[in-house]
Amino acid sequence: MFFRELKRAILLEINTNFPAKVIWLSEDNAMASVQPQFIRKLKDGEKVKQTPIYKIPVAMHCRKDIQINSLVVCTAMQRSMDNLSGERLIDPDSTRLFSDNDSVVMGVIL
Repeated sequence: MFFRELKRAILLEINTNFPAKVIWLSEDNAMASVQPQFIRKLKDGEKVKQTPIYKIPVAMHCRKDIQINSLVVCTAMQRSMDNLSGERLIDPDSTRLFSDNDSVVMGVIL
């Protein structure tokens, strides 16, 4: 039982793909702020909304369809995207792994 709970706790902290609602868009639809739709359950059983994620990139193929209140799919990158420029490789010593702050809107559902 201990190892099952430990595994579950670890997996709940790894961000991969998640649904989110768009709460803000830049004028050119290249950046969005989103509210993740998965609710977290604290140890005491209390259910809480996740914190919004501010100003993340929107994939080019989504920009014509995305709007405020759209339901989207976001993907958390393996490492920090702080130095992402399209020209440089990303430093392997990044300490941030699978952070929701390094997410990208990858698709529009509704």
